[in-house]
Amino acid sequence: MQKGIPLSKLVNKVDEQSLAKRDFMVNTEAIRMLANGKELQIDGGQIENLRYKISKTTHRQLGNHLDIPAKYYDKLLNQFPSLLAQNVNTWLHSERTSQVVRTLDYAKIDIDGENLVRAFLSSQYRPIDNSCIKSELLPLIKKMGGKIKSCNITETHLYIHAAFPDVKSSITKNEDITNGIIIRNSEVGLSALKIQPWLQTSLKGNGIIIPDTSIKKYHVGKSRISSDLAYEINEEKSGKNNNPDLWSQIKQIVLETLDESVFEKTINSFSKKTRRKIAEPEKSVKLITNLFTLTSDESNQMLKAMFASDDFSKWGVANAIASLAHNVNSYDRAVEYQEIAGRVMELPNKNWS
Repeated sequence: MQKGIPLSKLVNKVDEQSLAKRDFMVNTEAIRMLANGKELQIDGGQIENLRYKISKTTHRQLGNHLDIPAKYYDKLLNQFPSLLAQNVNTWLHSERTSQVVRTLDYAKIDIDGENLVRAFLSSQYRPIDNSCIKSELLPLIKKMGGKIKSCNITETHLYIHAAFPDVKSSITKNEDITNGIIIRNSEVGLSALKIQPWLQTSLKGNGIIIPDTSIKKYHVGKSRISSDLAYEINEEKSGKNNNPDLWSQIKQIVLETLDESVFEKTINSFSKKTRRKIAEPEKSVKLITNLFTLTSDESNQMLKAMFASDDFSKWGVANAIASLAHNVNSYDRAVEYQEIAGRVMELPNKNWS
């Protein structure tokens, strides 16, 4: 598992982004991509000539919204940006819709940072912002005796991994498994707020996310379209982003996710599956590689980890995959490895030789 960044740095980054964020409801008639393909302009209604750099996420969301194939979109962006701008602007203005445009505007708070369009979303999008997760859930984790083992904030997600050392068990000899939780959120519309059980192993420090147990809160509500071509949305003034009932529900979800009975059920299930040994490790690794679209390098690293641990069981495969998270550069990908590790434990026996 990656260390990520210190909790204090995460908190500071969340606070900065909270101050810098500006959200707009914009009719696409008032949106224009500049000829360089790198900037978006909002000009109309209550908004006058705002320009922001376009994030990778926003580029992909624009392409999806306009039904421009990703491969073609990227080729135009890299080789013919003015032609991309012409394509985008033509479709934005001929098929007009109202969209939520999320930005970070560091100039307004007078600190260094790149002014950025970070998301292009449906008019029904409702934020569950990271600042509320910080203020509502971090104190709850601390109160319950949790220790933050890893956290980060990437372009697309906030991640918090917390372990609760008072609740432990074991699956194999000489290895403690600690109960934990992973909380993740996307302010740019790539996923719901997700809360899942998470296991941390003592020998390798691996993290494994338990599949099919995630509880989600979606960023969806009523449309806020108005007659204005564009206007700024202020969730803090409306109070919708800090709804006490919503956060009461989310806190209850955290408590239910960390219930010891959930942990014990998982440990018992995994312990039974660990007894089944794999006769042909190479064949099983190839199956996992194809099933979860791993690269050949990831596949080779997984096989080496299995032989190094001398554990040729489902649990051994899961830990071999989870171990990939220690060295990968992308924190988002590291979390994906932990998810794959948990899903491997749920594969039916027919997948194993």
